[in-house]
Amino acid sequence: MNNKNYLIGLVIAFIAGSLTFITINILWPRETVQIPVEEVLTKTTITGVDEVDGVKVFVKLPDYGLIEVTGGIIYPEDEVYIVFPAGLKPKTIVYEKSFINRTTLIPTYIVESSLEGVQGAETFTTYSLKPPAPYTLIAVYYRNGDETFYRELALTLSRNITLEIIGRVLSSDGKPLKNSLIEVYWTLNANETSLGKDKLVATAVTNSHGYFLIRICNLTSIPFTDLLPKDASFIYVYSVDLGKGIVVDRSKSQWIIEIKAGR
Repeated sequence: MNNKNYLIGLVIAFIAGSLTFITINILWPRETVQIPVEEVLTKTTITGVDEVDGVKVFVKLPDYGLIEVTGGIIYPEDEVYIVFPAGLKPKTIVYEKSFINRTTLIPTYIVESSLEGVQGAETFTTYSLKPPAPYTLIAVYYRNGDETFYRELALTLSRNITLEIIGRVLSSDGKPLKNSLIEVYWTLNANETSLGKDKLVATAVTNSHGYFLIRICNLTSIPFTDLLPKDASFIYVYSVDLGKGIVVDRSKSQWIIEIKAGR
């Protein structure tokens, strides 16, 4: 295609996209509603977490314990906990519906929080989360003086559209490595394990038993077209501490793997 035709195509696409966006906002205007914290979060206690350096999300899996999934994917049927560092308290929840890619509606629960004084020996507070419907985003927002903090904590998706990898990292003598960083990359074939940052899909940290959890949206249709290339048939799970990893096939919906030093 020559430059003139390419430019015309861009203009047509822009006009069509703008008309679609305007039409959507007329037919389905943006919705924002405040709801009580108690409708989504319930204060509780958990074991297996010593301290947190920010708002964290954990999933409790049978046989694997609590595993951090902050910034990742949760399922509607999951047992989910949100942990707030000492002094940070959720005050209200803003339920907002907005659009991405002009055509896809993404509901969002924004947990508006405030900084308060630390009480006694408190190091963090824990809330169980009632996982919302698929395609709902969970985020946190708070202010610290003149600074504003906003972070997307988790996205709810159905199990049948994700690739789930449950793994464990072990030392050469079989002991679990806790708080060990895992990096996940897409790759074109099983023998290609280059670690370019442009191929980085996700990161994870092992729990006290050496387990980690990775969930990747396996769709390549709207609105997930930019997540993974269609021809990226494999996922490379890399242990930073061990300097090695394992390649898994995207065609399988779940993998249970072990990365051990010395193999």
